[in-house]
Amino acid sequence: ALRGDPQIVRKSRFYQELREIFKQHGWAARHGGKRVSIATYSLREEHVRREFYRLRAGKLVKKGEDGLLVSQPRDAIPTPRCLKRKHIDALLLDWIARDLSVSYIHNLLSMFRTMSMWIEKPNLIPATVDIIDDPKRKRRCQAATRDKSWSGAGINVPEKIGEIAATDPAVGLVLELMWVFGLRLKEASLLCPHMAD
Repeated sequence: ALRGDPQIVRKSRFYQELREIFKQHGWAARHGGKRVSIATYSLREEHVRREFYRLRAGKLVKKGEDGLLVSQPRDAIPTPRCLKRKHIDALLLDWIARDLSVSYIHNLLSMFRTMSMWIEKPNLIPATVDIIDDPKRKRRCQAATRDKSWSGAGINVPEKIGEIAATDPAVGLVLELMWVFGLRLKEASLLCPHMAD
C-alpha cells in the first residue's frame, strides 16, 4: 500500500497529470541544467507519487498531545499543481511522527522543493532549517560518530569473508573486492574482470 494501489494510480487523472509533469521536467537536475540519472528520476517519481497517495488516501499520522499517533484527515488535492504549504506541513508532521531519519526527511523535502519549481511555485517550501521545529532534525550530521567498519567492531575481516564465501562464493568474492580495492558494493558487484584490466 505504500506505493499506492496500482489500479488507482493507473486510472486516476491526478496520477496521469503527475506522470506528465515528470515526463516534462523529471530529467532536469535542480541546479546547473544537467540531466539526472534514471535512478534519480525513478526515485523522485516513486517517492513523490507515494507521498501524494498517502496524503490523498488519508494515510498520514501526526503525534497527538499525549504523544500517541493520530490520523490526519484525508486531503483530496485535485491535481499535483494544487500543491500548497498545508500539504507539505501535513507530510512533514507525518514523517516526524513516523520517526524517519533526518537525511530521509531532508531528501523528501528536496524532492518536493524540486517539484514545486516544476509547477511554478518556487517559493512554496522554505529552507529545511526554517520549516522544521525540532533542532535535532534541522541539520543532517554527515560525519560518523563511531567507527562502523568490521575491523572497528573487532571482526577479523579475512576470516569473516571466508565464512561468507563458504556459504555463497559470489558474495564472498564481492566482499573481498570491496575490502582489497576499496570498491563500493555496486562497483564490486558489476565488475567484469575480463574488461577491468
